[in-house]
This record gives sequence, structure tokens and C-alpha cells, in this order.
Amino acid sequence: MVRPATPEDTGALRLFHPHGETTELTARLATPVSGTTHYVAELAGEPVAAFSLTELGRIRPGAAPRVLLHDMKIRARFRGHGVTEDIFGWLSESLGAGRRVELIALTPPEYRPSAMARFGLVESHHAFKWAVSEDVRR
Repeated sequence: MVRPATPEDTGALRLFHPHGETTELTARLATPVSGTTHYVAELAGEPVAAFSLTELGRIRPGAAPRVLLHDMKIRARFRGHGVTEDIFGWLSESLGAGRRVELIALTPPEYRPSAMARFGLVESHHAFKWAVSEDVRR
């Protein structure tokens, strides 16, 4: 089962993001950033994965909506048990990803889950990040 995360999920989400304090995470779940929703995937009531979806704007008239899948984390003991496939199935069925909605999945360069290819995702973008640094002399 996939559902939006709530402030009550802060403890469960610490399984996926164990560092830092929880006040910011609880506040983020209580008042989400516009266009971003955090989700929890559960199996028999136990959190097995977490991920976020952010709506991306489109300037091209008539283009399909575009969403960014990011921060996907699967608990180690559930990796290789079809959780990724379940999440992609939910994205396809619930959001229309791949039919009505264009989905961009952000992953580290060395990580290419086989479920992506099985669901028809193809490499299309190269992502670059401007990391936060103490050195502001760029």
C-alpha cells in the first residue's frame, strides 16, 4: 500500500533517513513544499519504502504533466522483493505515469534498477547538481 506521509510517520521515516533531527522532518510533513508530496509504502502495516514526487512545471502548451520521482529509499531487508515494481505499478495505475503523466526518476549514476526498464523508463536526461558549500566564491 502506498499513501502520502503524515507528521505521524516521522518515526517510520527515520528508518530511511536516520541522520539529523526530526523537528524539520515533522514540520515538512505537516506543511509540505508546494508541489512536493512525500509517500510511504507499507507491507502489512510495516513501512518498507519512502519516496517523494514533485510536480514540475511545463512551459510548452499542451504538454503532458511532468513529475519527478526522488529520494526513493527501500529498507535493506526488502530490497529484491518487488517493492520497486510495486511502487512503479502504483505510479502507473494511480497517477497515469507513462500514459497521461511523464515521470522522471532521479537516481544516482551508478544505480539503475531493472524495474525501470521493465516499466518502460529509458535514460533521457543527465542530472547535475550544484552542491551546497561553505565556499560561496563560485
